[in-house]
Amino acid sequence: MKIKTILVFAVCLFAIASCKKEESVPQPESQKSFAYLKVGHQWIYDFRYNGGIYDSLTISTVAENKDIYEMFMQDAVTKATSYQYVEGEYLRSYDFGRDKSNAVRIASQNSKQGDTWADFNGQDSLFSTVKQIELSITVPLGTYSCTEIETTYKKSGAKQTYYVNKTNGLIKMVFTSSGSTASYELRKKNF
Repeated sequence: MKIKTILVFAVCLFAIASCKKEESVPQPESQKSFAYLKVGHQWIYDFRYNGGIYDSLTISTVAENKDIYEMFMQDAVTKATSYQYVEGEYLRSYDFGRDKSNAVRIASQNSKQGDTWADFNGQDSLFSTVKQIELSITVPLGTYSCTEIETTYKKSGAKQTYYVNKTNGLIKMVFTSSGSTASYELRKKNF
């Protein structure tokens, strides 16, 4: 299912974590900006396609090296790795086999409604807009106050809408393309 593969890679962009805070060491800027950044954090999402639940996706933060955080994702058929890091006010992400030159901005620490940014991921141009701040989103794990970020892919016209909570990370993502809708909704987390 092509839409599921695309969606899995998109979720990689938001499931993020970093090193644990030491009490005697000042907290890195990435931890101040993105409170959910911790090695060992894990998220489990229900995958929904055109309304039905078809699978689940587990995302784990497995390592940190020089402020670049390695995320591992797995569902019944897909295994993928991506890398995230903080640069200025933005959280950036790139996929396994690529480098920072292909990193795209996926979130801003000081998002305001109407903020926009554009990136190129090595294959397509992405245009992102902060649609709403403090939007109430309900998923299987509960209800969260989220920032809504919509990203449009220039070539395909596909859209991804992310709902991100400052404390818990990605809560929900909806992907629409060619009349089909798929989403991931947070069901469980270990923090």
